[in-house]
Amino acid sequence: RKTDTLNNVEQISIDNPQAGNYDLKIRGSRVVTSTQPFSIAYQIDSMDQFVWTYPTASDVLRTAERNVLRWQTTLTGSASIEFSTNGNAWQIVDSNINLSDHYYKWDAPDTMTTALLRMKVPGIATSIVSDTFVLSVTTKLNVGFNCNDSVLLYWNKQPVAQYQIYNLGAKYLEPVFTVADTFSVLKKSQFPSLYYAVTPVVSNKNGLRSYAINYTDQGVGCYLRTFLTSLQNNSALLTAEVGTFYNIASVSFQKLTTAGIQMVQTFTSPTTTSFTATDAGLSRGVNRYRLAIQLVNGSLVYSNVETVYYFPDMPVIVFPNPSKQNEPITLIVQTPFTYSIQVFDATGKKVLIQKLDTFTNQIPPFVLSKGLYFIKVLTEDGRVGVQKLVVQ
Repeated sequence: RKTDTLNNVEQISIDNPQAGNYDLKIRGSRVVTSTQPFSIAYQIDSMDQFVWTYPTASDVLRTAERNVLRWQTTLTGSASIEFSTNGNAWQIVDSNINLSDHYYKWDAPDTMTTALLRMKVPGIATSIVSDTFVLSVTTKLNVGFNCNDSVLLYWNKQPVAQYQIYNLGAKYLEPVFTVADTFSVLKKSQFPSLYYAVTPVVSNKNGLRSYAINYTDQGVGCYLRTFLTSLQNNSALLTAEVGTFYNIASVSFQKLTTAGIQMVQTFTSPTTTSFTATDAGLSRGVNRYRLAIQLVNGSLVYSNVETVYYFPDMPVIVFPNPSKQNEPITLIVQTPFTYSIQVFDATGKKVLIQKLDTFTNQIPPFVLSKGLYFIKVLTEDGRVGVQKLVVQ
């Protein structure tokens, strides 16, 4: 604050300045030219100062949650905070605020809107009003389908007229377009980015933006999310989940048999994304199922084939039966490490002994010649049963 002939930056402070005009005289002690350019910067701090620091015009608060309001002030004592959605009708938030705290935890109302706050300080005629900010709920972005040529993104509906879609640019999320609905189908040839986010637009201001997602990591294929099968009470329980019912004409559980495809159950014009069916007509051994999704344009989307193994009378299933000499023979075991088999030909000669140590076991091709065989299934306690096997 004193004279300094070494540096080219000086600072002067005046505490409690009196009203009037002030002259600033600049004198250089080591100026080697006839003139020297210089600049003056000044700042005036008011004694009765109050500034809202949060929320500001660019901030978004969460509805129905506790938000922290912040301010800077030279004022002390108590004040009151009020809230308004239009700047006219004000509602009291708290009438006993300690200004020296510089913050307040506010339980925001459950409404999606633009809003204002104002601080009313006793002894000051004018209330201090905040910038217009947004109260918003969280937007959750989901994937409906991820097909070869397009991807469907959808999100939870909110009381707004439009939504802003973002994708990942060279470094940052960038706005690409707005939509009025709660979904968007993106052509991959037009939108090569894998990362997207969405935000509601509230009175021309953006609300809370969703988390950015990579749509290839969301566990959704071309409409199909999951297809599972299991054995329950001597029936096959079939469950499936699709990413969306948009553009789906029907969903069918199909059973694949040697006689052809059998329809287990069909859901036409679905209004849900989860489906369940049961098949009580199980065949001994292998029962195979798949899910068929028919779109409104007639095209079909199939799941992978899932298998239910049925052991109604024997703990070991042998298939295919009849089998071919040059193909492996599969043995499915109800409980691994429990059983072994002995294979006898038609003359009673023992031709093979094998322990069944895993759920799926195999007799390699060409081990058994063409003919009729008897497979004896054994446990440590003795014989369990005998099955016939034909090798062609």
